[in-house]
Amino acid sequence: MAKVTDYKNKYNSENYDNLRIVVPKGRRRTIKAYAEERGKSVNGLVNDLLREEMGITESKWKYGERDE
Repeated sequence: MAKVTDYKNKYNSENYDNLRIVVPKGRRRTIKAYAEERGKSVNGLVNDLLREEMGITESKWKYGERDE
């Protein structure tokens, strides 16, 4: 099982960046419920909001150039 976890961790570290956001105490539950009402995860909701705010198409957001 460790091999699968190691593979996933390696893949994720090579293909994704992690962001930590901080919200006021007690808001996490509200945000999660809001996302679920829309059929999304919190991560999906945040990605959609950022993409829309930045005016980036979904395809470019997922597969476009990296800003390394």
